[in-house]
Parts: sequence; C-alpha cells; structure tokens
Amino acid sequence: MSHAIIHVAADGSAGSRRAFSWALHEAVLRRCAVELVSAYQRGEDASADAARGSAETALHATMDDIIAGRADVSPVSWRVVEGEPADVLVRESRGSALLVMGRHSVEGLRHSALGSVADTCARMADCPVVIIPPRGRAATNPAQIAATSEPFAQDTR
Repeated sequence: MSHAIIHVAADGSAGSRRAFSWALHEAVLRRCAVELVSAYQRGEDASADAARGSAETALHATMDDIIAGRADVSPVSWRVVEGEPADVLVRESRGSALLVMGRHSVEGLRHSALGSVADTCARMADCPVVIIPPRGRAATNPAQIAATSEPFAQDTR
C-alpha cells in the first residue's frame, strides 16, 4: 500500500455514507487508505466531551454499516475534529490524495443563502474533490461511479 490517503467527510448523513462507500471502492483501485473525518461544533448547551462523543458515535455507526461484510476494504482510520466543517476539510485536503464528500439535496436560492461545505471544499481544497450526488441524481453504485470516472492526471512538475 502507498501512503496516499483518501479523506472522506463524515457527518452521518446518507450523502456521507454514499461518499464513504464510493471512497472504499476507489481506495482499492488506487491502493491507498481511507480516513473518515468528522467535524463537530459545540453547542451552547453541550459540553466539549458530549459534542465529541455524539460525533464519534455517528462516525462509528457509519463505518460499521458500510464496512460490514466487505472483503475488499483498504485500511480505514477516523478522526473527529472540533471546528467548522469546511475549514476542517480544507485543512485535511493538504495531505490528501482525494477528498470525497456527499452532497445534500439543497439547491437554488436556499443553497446560495446557506452556503455549502461542498462548494467551499471544491474551491479551496489542495487536492481533487469528488462530490457524490444525492441518490437518484446519478449512479450510486460505487462500481458504476468508479468505472465511469477518469483517473486524475499526475502533476509531474
């Protein structure tokens, strides 16, 4: 295995589950590891430990569901980091071969007003970013997505 890592944004959503599944398939093809990254923020009513614990619980549930029964799994690690999700993921992209994330189905004016972690990462990340669309928008079978994607060109400069 190489030392390359595919980072996956993990927030417990259906989109992040699809992103993780796709990343596992891609990691086998690229012969690299996968690291789930979950960013959390403390609410005014929650302690740091409670917020972190909640993020870890959601992350483990996602990992266990997706990995269960798979024979073709590259090494998987995880981290829970306090901070704004876009900031955390852009920072993680500095050491990534690829950043993978699921896109939620928010669109139009509401999407523009709320901003988007995926949009920020696509503009600011230091590595290629793959954004997996919501179910029903495109092929969601990881094998179908990976089979239709072109490998990224290596920068030889």
